[in-house]
Amino acid sequence: MKRILTLTAALIMLAACSTVRSTYQPALSAASPASQTGATNHAPVILGVVERKENKNGELIIYKDISFSDAGGDATTVVDNLVWSNQPVSYSNVAIMASSDEQKSGAMVTDKWGCYPNSLFAIETRILDRAGNFSESEAITISCPVIRSVYIMIMPFLIIGLGLLAGAWPFFRLHPSERVSALQSTFLLFLLLFPVNFMYLLFHEGGHALANLPHRGNSLLLFAHPFSFSGYIMPVFDWNSVWFHAAGAAIVLPASLLVSMLFWKRRSVSNLPFILFFPWAALMQGIRILTVGGDFQNIKQITGLPAIVFIITGALIVGSGIFCLVSLLPLLGLAPQERKSLFVLPAGVLLWSVVGGLTAYLLVPGSPIAVRYYLAEEILKSANNAPIVGVMIGVLLAGIYIMLYRRVYPRLPVGLQTETVTLAWRDLRIPALLSVISVILGIIIII
Repeated sequence: MKRILTLTAALIMLAACSTVRSTYQPALSAASPASQTGATNHAPVILGVVERKENKNGELIIYKDISFSDAGGDATTVVDNLVWSNQPVSYSNVAIMASSDEQKSGAMVTDKWGCYPNSLFAIETRILDRAGNFSESEAITISCPVIRSVYIMIMPFLIIGLGLLAGAWPFFRLHPSERVSALQSTFLLFLLLFPVNFMYLLFHEGGHALANLPHRGNSLLLFAHPFSFSGYIMPVFDWNSVWFHAAGAAIVLPASLLVSMLFWKRRSVSNLPFILFFPWAALMQGIRILTVGGDFQNIKQITGLPAIVFIITGALIVGSGIFCLVSLLPLLGLAPQERKSLFVLPAGVLLWSVVGGLTAYLLVPGSPIAVRYYLAEEILKSANNAPIVGVMIGVLLAGIYIMLYRRVYPRLPVGLQTETVTLAWRDLRIPALLSVISVILGIIIII
C-alpha cells in the first residue's frame, strides 16, 4: 500500500510540473527567437477602402485610402493585381511608410490612380508583410468618366462650324462662281496641314530628344504626329535643364528655315508643304514664346527671366511667320482682294482640327505614352482647344491678307512676290499623298 501511495504521489507531482510548464510556455515562447517565427503567421488585415477624387491640372486623379492593421507591425507593401481592363493600364505597388506601432493599432496607406477618359478597370489589392504573408484581397474598381471629354470635344466644332456656314452662305449665294475654287483652296489647306505639322513636331520633339543624349542609355517615347494636339518626348530626365526645354525651338526654327529657303525660289503648289514649314513653325513656336506657355513657362520658372523677354522674342518670331505665311497664300488660289479667304483659312483649319479631335479621342487614351505618364487628359484638352485657337488664327491671317497684304504686295521685292495660281483638282494629288503618308506614320507612332 505504501508503494502505491508513493507512486500515486509521484504521478501527481509529475502532472503538476507538466501543467506549470505548459502554461508558462507561451510566455517563454514570446520572448524567444522561436516565438518570433510564430508571430509572422499573423497576416495583415484590410479594414476598409475609401475613394477620393481630385482634379489636378485638368487631370482626374483617383485615390484609394486603405485602412489596415497588422499584429506583427511589419507590413511593407500594397500589392495591386490587374484583373481586367478595357484599355492598357500602368500601375505599380505602393510602399507602406507607417510605423510598426501604427500598424498594430490601425494605419492607412493611399493607392493613387490616374484616370484616363473612357477607361474602366478592376484591381485586386492585398497587403504584404516582411515575412511574406498576404492579407485577404480587396476588390477595387476604377471607373473614369467620358461624358465631360466627349462634350468638350464636340461642342467647339459644332459651334464654330455652324458659325462659318452661316457667315459663308450669303457670300457664296451671291458669288456662285467662287464656290468650286473656295472648296479647292479649303481642301488644299486641309491636306497641307498634316505633313507640315508632322514635320514641325518631329523636329521640335527631336530637339528635346537631342537634349537627352547624356541619358541615351535610357528608353525614350516619341509622340510626334500630324494632328492638331500636343506632341511630347518622355521622360524628362532633368527638369531643371534650360537646354532641354529650349531645345525644341532651338532645333525646329533654324531647320525649318533652311528647308523653306531651299524651295523658296521654286514656289509651287507641289512643293508648298516644304515652303510652309518655316512659316508654320515660326507661328506655332512664336505663339508659345509670346504667351510664355509650355516649354517657355518652364524656362521662365527655372531662370527667373521677366516675361517681357519672352513676349518681345515671341512677337518677332510670330511676325516673321505671319508675313511668310501670308505671302504664300496666292499658292492656295487666294487672291489678296478676294474675301473668300475669310472662309477658306478658318474652314481648312477647322477640318484639320476635326480629324485631330477624332484621332485623339479614339487613339490617345490607349497610347503607351499617355498610359505610362498620365497624359491622356492633357492631350485631349489640347485637341479640344485646337478648333478655337486655329479658327481665330485663320480669321486673323485672312484679315491681314485682305486688308494689309494687298497694299504692301506691289512694293515688295520681286523675290517675295507670289503670283496667284488657278487651282485644279489634280493639283491636290501630291499634297494628298503626303497627307496620307503623314497620317499613317503618325498613327503608328501614337499606338
